[in-house]
Amino acid sequence: RHEYAALAARWGYRFVQADVSAIDRATGVVVAGNERLAYDWLVIAPGIRENYTAWQVEDPALAAELRRRHGGAMLNGTDLSSLKQRLAGFKGGDLLMTIPPAPYRCPPAPYERAMLIAWWLKTRKIPGKLIIADPNPMMPAFRSILLDRFKDQITYLDHARIRQIDPLRQTVSTDIDDIRFDAALLSPPQQAADLARLGHRRKQRA
Repeated sequence: RHEYAALAARWGYRFVQADVSAIDRATGVVVAGNERLAYDWLVIAPGIRENYTAWQVEDPALAAELRRRHGGAMLNGTDLSSLKQRLAGFKGGDLLMTIPPAPYRCPPAPYERAMLIAWWLKTRKIPGKLIIADPNPMMPAFRSILLDRFKDQITYLDHARIRQIDPLRQTVSTDIDDIRFDAALLSPPQQAADLARLGHRRKQRA
């Protein structure tokens, strides 16, 4: 563990714990909490946003509900406890995991997660199957493990780009077919977080 305030005092910089709500690149100011922080150089790590509109989900409330019920837990660390609870309640059936189209955060992560889930299904003897819908070429390092070692637990669909989701029917549509699921880890295409996009738009207007 690291005490950020103590580190700041030791190394002579200021540490501010606050939500950044805006970046004004024209004047060189970051709005954080109740402060306006001037800067000469700016380095940002805003994270990502999930683009559900790529799946024809235009309603923000529906997107939030999809994340709550079927989120792929790739947005931030707080999603992992919810994912653990959902997996603990999975007793069998078709468990769908979608991989975002590249580029996305941490390319090996979905395949590492798939290995763990397949191992969990196998060792717990859960009568279910992990269906992986991957729009990208599979990373070679994971091919033999996913396709050979866990061939009874995994159905891998390559070049399967999700075009639409029907939450009522619990299906996703690809260019080739519809895929039904009993439970899911859905990860839509990823984009830069809203904060970075806001700063970019302001620069364009200036």
